[in-house]
Amino acid sequence: MRAAGAPRDMLAPGPPRSQQGFHIKPLARPFPPGDYDVVVVGSGPGGLQTSYCLRRLKVDHTVLSADDGPGGMFRRFPLFERLISWTHASADVPRESREYESHDQNSLVADEPELRALVPQEIAEGRRRPAREEMEAGLRAFAEKAELAVRYGCRWDSTRREEDRLVLATEHGDYRCRAAVFAIGMTDPWVPPIPGLELGHHYVHVESAPHRYRDRRVVIVGKRNSAFEIGEAIVRQGVRELTLVSPRPPDLGRLARSPLRPWYLTAYDEHVRGAPGRFVLNASVERIERGANGYLVHANEPTRPEPLVLEADDVIAATGFEAPLRDLPALGLATVLDGRLPALLREPHSSWSLLRGQRHSGGAGPPQARGGERLEHGLRVPLQRPDHRPTHRGDRFRRYRRTAARGTGSCRSVSPLRARPRS
Repeated sequence: MRAAGAPRDMLAPGPPRSQQGFHIKPLARPFPPGDYDVVVVGSGPGGLQTSYCLRRLKVDHTVLSADDGPGGMFRRFPLFERLISWTHASADVPRESREYESHDQNSLVADEPELRALVPQEIAEGRRRPAREEMEAGLRAFAEKAELAVRYGCRWDSTRREEDRLVLATEHGDYRCRAAVFAIGMTDPWVPPIPGLELGHHYVHVESAPHRYRDRRVVIVGKRNSAFEIGEAIVRQGVRELTLVSPRPPDLGRLARSPLRPWYLTAYDEHVRGAPGRFVLNASVERIERGANGYLVHANEPTRPEPLVLEADDVIAATGFEAPLRDLPALGLATVLDGRLPALLREPHSSWSLLRGQRHSGGAGPPQARGGERLEHGLRVPLQRPDHRPTHRGDRFRRYRRTAARGTGSCRSVSPLRARPRS
């Protein structure tokens, strides 16, 4: 049941698209604390799409968001603006058609033609990839046109069980529900336990001001999307020396064969060509020390008997994120990647279930059935027993640190090393 007297007012019209921020009328705030069938936490792509689908199914629900407007992580990231997901604005099929969805990786999906392909309407002419603010504007347009009600400025703080209900405690009061959907993504910065590597070095704290890294020596710990995003940006700023370092080779995969390569793999390509001051190293970082003239990054490369010592003016941890799960693991939520990501379990009478009565959503992209799996309600379901131990390929990730015995000695200058592609 909806809480007594709960208004059904929808979002007030937002400000012009050129203005940042999103505001609602104070008196139009929907969903007071009370009892609902489903509570959705988050107003990014996952939360908005979930709310849209629940409404189509006539499921009584509420949407809570700590932000002051829709967009989720796209209100902040990527730092250097453009996404790597593409949209073909000039595809030879109507934008309002279902067929166009295969040409648009950024817009949310809907049954109504007027709610489809909203992100391409925001992308600057001649561009294939939306800027961060263009993606945010597309999500905001979806929330406005679909009239999705969200209680903004309402932070989920904790969770508990009461009989057959979940209770989500917020700063506005308690929300009781039969099921909860946590569309919270992986938004909290994470750094591995490397001595000297601090949260202040993380990607989220990188300064995007022009010329911030001009003529400086920069070491980036990590070789995934955010590392290459930062590398591309600071190469264009005129960085003197750039080193990307982590145990695993760069996962070039689809990027290496896609039209996005020129935007993301500049640092790698310059390394392969032997450009001075461009290094991509497959080495485990052991510790980071602050020296008289910056930082000393101590690393071990498997093919070298002696450790490496990299001198840097700046160290950036492009080491990824974790889901803000708060107290859910204490309630029985299974996790992988050292607690950073929820594990997905299958129960006999439901689709994906993390914790009985809860669901998780957040930026995994359109699911595709793979070997040993089948699609159920749009989700990948493993063909295994319900009590089977959850697995995730992340469980097999090589850690940033290694405990194998190493040789002694030091090396103050490093010649370019070639990153080995996966066999």
